[in-house]
Amino acid sequence: MKTIICKLCNQPLERNCSECYCGWKSSDSCQEYDVNKQCIYAASGQRCPLDGANNKSTHAGGSWYCYGHLRNLHDANKCHDILMHALINFREMMEEKIDWRVKLIPEEYAIRKKHIQTLFNSLKK
Repeated sequence: MKTIICKLCNQPLERNCSECYCGWKSSDSCQEYDVNKQCIYAASGQRCPLDGANNKSTHAGGSWYCYGHLRNLHDANKCHDILMHALINFREMMEEKIDWRVKLIPEEYAIRKKHIQTLFNSLKK
């Protein structure tokens, strides 16, 4: 059997396959793969800046939520508090996620910090 390679996860697929379990769909498919996995929760015109890490779909379709919002979707006040905390403390939260091994390499750490600053500045716009 001849195979092709998925463009996102590099897994082998059957040649006539139009989608992969990772969420990739071929250009012939009616749905397109959405690479933006930011948390979809929004309130008062502000969207959660955190990465969406949880999705109820098994094929990576649908809405993505950060852990805090997915867990508390039933409580609007708690979700609003999580959103405000994420907006106010975004820079510190992202710096905490930098792997400790990266901090041992000053050049790489500077690159990560610069990337966080760029993300932080884009939130202010």
